[in-house]
Amino acid sequence: MSTWTEYDPVQGLIEHNAYDDETKRFVVHKMQDVSALLDRNQELRNSGATDAGIKRGLWLYASIPLVIQYELLSKYGLNIHDKNHTGRIFDVINRDYPYLKTTAKHHSSPRNN
Repeated sequence: MSTWTEYDPVQGLIEHNAYDDETKRFVVHKMQDVSALLDRNQELRNSGATDAGIKRGLWLYASIPLVIQYELLSKYGLNIHDKNHTGRIFDVINRDYPYLKTTAKHHSSPRNN
């Protein structure tokens, strides 16, 4: 079995990789220290700082770290870059990842997303 680790200092992302020669399968584990981002999200949520953007059509609803983007894709089949997934992403964030929100307000998109 071959193993190696990669590190992205910009994102703080650590990736442990393994390749099994017998099964011809890769196993990838991604880890990221998101404590500073979660603290920032909580500060923004508590202050209401992002709520003013709603009236201008701009709203920072959540800040989603890379490891959660990967999890949304692998666990729910949701790609944050696909506008067709927006409504379902709001639902999943509100239900399973409320700590990613930068607002105390609740948003949902039409059910066809």
